[in-house]
Amino acid sequence: MPFFSAQFRRIDLAGCVIAGCIIAASYSIGLRPLFGAMADRADLSHGVQELKRQNRQSQGNVHRLARDIASLDEQLAGTQRLLDRTQVNHTISLVTEQALKEGLIVESSTADEPENSKMYAVVPIHISGKGEFSATARFIRALTEDHTDIEVRSFTLNSDATRNGGGSAFRIELAWYVLPD
Repeated sequence: MPFFSAQFRRIDLAGCVIAGCIIAASYSIGLRPLFGAMADRADLSHGVQELKRQNRQSQGNVHRLARDIASLDEQLAGTQRLLDRTQVNHTISLVTEQALKEGLIVESSTADEPENSKMYAVVPIHISGKGEFSATARFIRALTEDHTDIEVRSFTLNSDATRNGGGSAFRIELAWYVLPD
């Protein structure tokens, strides 16, 4: 019998087919999932590194924002808080006291209805009376320095030549900033 007879070739061919099937099954069952898992692991590792980088960046942003908030809190601590408009009579009395302290005679002090906006409301306050020009100027200066929530919208001074001291009549329009409704 020759070494490469037909029977041996059939057996060799069957053995090769079986070995090929075993190799293909081994690759499909063992190696391909292993290679896929390794690729997935590399992708996940890259994703984790990216998330860590984003986390560090976010933490840096949080620290910067915390510093900014602390700075704004310090700035706000030095500012005046707006009052409620129900304190209008108290505010008018403070303004009148300031005018009297500067030597003015207050004949009238009234407030109008508030003008509302989103962030604040403005209560118009009207003050009129008599006094020296220099006293009126001191009053306006002291008022705006002592009450940062009040601004002078306009003022009118009229000389009263009939008085011996040469006094003036004044009318001052103020805007008092208060909390909105």
